[in-house]
Amino acid sequence: MARHQLTHAELEEQLREQLGMLQRAAHAFDAGYRSEAKRMAVSLRNLLHSARNPSLLKRLGRNELDFVDTAAPLDPENLLSQHRLILLQIKEGRVSFGPRLDDGTTVARQAFDDWWSTPVLGDNEKRQLSRADVVLCMADQDGGAHVDGSLRTDYAAFSRSNSLGWTMTSQAGGQQALSIPEGATIRQISHEVLRTLVFGYARSVEDVDLLRQEPEVNGGCVKFPPWGDFYADCHAGMPLIAGAAYSVRFVLGVITAGSVRPVVGGSYGDPVTTPGEHLQTVVAGSEHGCGVYADYTDAVLKEFNWRRSY
Repeated sequence: MARHQLTHAELEEQLREQLGMLQRAAHAFDAGYRSEAKRMAVSLRNLLHSARNPSLLKRLGRNELDFVDTAAPLDPENLLSQHRLILLQIKEGRVSFGPRLDDGTTVARQAFDDWWSTPVLGDNEKRQLSRADVVLCMADQDGGAHVDGSLRTDYAAFSRSNSLGWTMTSQAGGQQALSIPEGATIRQISHEVLRTLVFGYARSVEDVDLLRQEPEVNGGCVKFPPWGDFYADCHAGMPLIAGAAYSVRFVLGVITAGSVRPVVGGSYGDPVTTPGEHLQTVVAGSEHGCGVYADYTDAVLKEFNWRRSY
């Protein structure tokens, strides 16, 4: 069947649409919706990746541009993990991976092919990922445009096994791996592309902070924002018995991202990702602290109560 060949004007319109989608997904990611990294990955693949078919930028001759590069080269002598596009952010005791954006970066320009293929993530097992690796794995395998039955092992090590090796102590107690580094990496790649292709585009960590709301209590309900991990203490001063089992009931009015888990004496229940009533039994790890731990979730906690199981 004959096919319509897009005109130059139609390709330019496609470019405007892709850049618009990329900016909107980046804005949502900055507000805390980390899964928007997958939408960014799809737009980046459409803009940048050439295989059997040329990328949109290649069709328009824009891949001849020098791309904004905010990553210092990986140090081959460094035995520790390296993450050149992202940084560790500390805010009110919470530590997470975040994009560098325009903060603390030395902006250079690099030819597209080098920019696209240069490693930007490296772990202490000598595994390395380039911008192309992260974008294509997320878009083609990890839920961007397709959910594959398997993932590249090096990408899975970074995204599933915390191969960068950084952990934090959560507000509810216990060690937690930091937020996914590939999402922040995708956000910084998007930032570089937007800086390259959109005149005047700029974004700072301070700009992002202005988007982020704090948890709030209203009418007895707790509203969690999606940009971090938050602990709501529902203990009410009642003592626990370490090693005893407790029945926990909680009701979520809405949840659109992330997960919520009950916490009893520093022991975590199972993560919950659906609204409604939930019942779990949790063995208390200590004598103090009973509540819920919200992990990068946009959720409303409507009710919470607990009692010892006999």
